Amino acid sequence: MAKGLHRADFPADQLEQYGKYCCNDTAMTYALFQKMRVGFPPIELRLIDLTIRMFSEPVLQLDVGILKYHLVTVKEKKADLMSKMLIEKDQLMSNPQLAKILEDLGVVVPMKISPANGKQTYAFAKTDEGFKALLEHDNVIVQAIAAARLGVKSTLEETRTERFIGIASRGAMPVPLRYYAAHTGRWGGDDKLNLQNLPRNSPLKKAIIAPDGYVVLDSDSSQIEARTLAWLAGQDDLVEAFDKGEDVYCIMASAIYGFTVTKANTRERFVGKTTILGAGYGMGAAKFQLQLKNFGVDVTLDEAKRIIDTYRATYPKIVKLWA
Repeated sequence: MAKGLHRADFPADQLEQYGKYCCNDTAMTYALFQKMRVGFPPIELRLIDLTIRMFSEPVLQLDVGILKYHLVTVKEKKADLMSKMLIEKDQLMSNPQLAKILEDLGVVVPMKISPANGKQTYAFAKTDEGFKALLEHDNVIVQAIAAARLGVKSTLEETRTERFIGIASRGAMPVPLRYYAAHTGRWGGDDKLNLQNLPRNSPLKKAIIAPDGYVVLDSDSSQIEARTLAWLAGQDDLVEAFDKGEDVYCIMASAIYGFTVTKANTRERFVGKTTILGAGYGMGAAKFQLQLKNFGVDVTLDEAKRIIDTYRATYPKIVKLWA
């Protein structure tokens, strides 16, 4: 009876019926909650409540002037790029030529292991996460190139900006997040909007303003995945190193290379960093080798396996946690 209708379309008697239906739904949902809340951690209930209130009781405001100017700028940049690229459309569809374009823009070209021959190849498919990530690149030109290759008419920056403008026309800005969207417990974006991953230098951040008497803080949890993992696994030596502010990347690199690595050893420390941030969630040697290559570091498969094995031997409680 309600299919296809907006609230304004309902006659009074039908709206009353629909209201009773919704009240019944709410009562049943609450009854289910009373059954399921038993033993549920109170702190998680508070987090769920906060997550809901961020959407249902919005307080953030948006600067429409900044948003409209940004939208025009983004579209002009994209139009200029597309006008140049239409002449050389074949470049866009050629993997080697597209890779060259991206490299010239300072992008690390995403790679993958080909299931056909087991060799490394470009990750330029619609399903490749590394390539889809370019849709959210800080450089709008890179976004436009990725969007053009994937057949997307608008860049993510465009659609986000348009959504922000639409929200601003209705009032305060709700923050739609899904509680516990991933098995690690982190939140996920919702309603085609993820405020957790706005590009670092995007004017979209500048357009978000606090109500009078408040300020907006833009922060990032340093090494949060690695820290939480070490604590959860009971890997106390790694937790203590984090707590003391020691350079855990250098510690890992020293274990890998057999000598004391410092920040001056940039390549070795980078490998240590990549190991700490990636190997803790079960990454294997082949994927680790590919990840390093995506960051411009080439190692053999045997070397990648040795590094992974070193990590697992150094932090055995983390490995035990996986089981």
